[in-house]
Amino acid sequence: MTINISKDIKLRRRAIYTELKPFLNQSDVFLALQVWEKGYSSQPTYVLNAYVKSLCTTPALKE
Repeated sequence: MTINISKDIKLRRRAIYTELKPFLNQSDVFLALQVWEKGYSSQPTYVLNAYVKSLCTTPALKE
């Protein structure tokens, strides 16, 4: 079964939103999603680790 690329991106975007929501306020979540869309959404799923690392700019987020 082939997943439509735009549907795959929507699913990944929703997953990222869901996982970041407990750690960031609403505006920061949306900024983080913009970073993902611009720099990571067209890359393979395993690049997500690098994306999360780029978001961890404070000691609290690094934990």
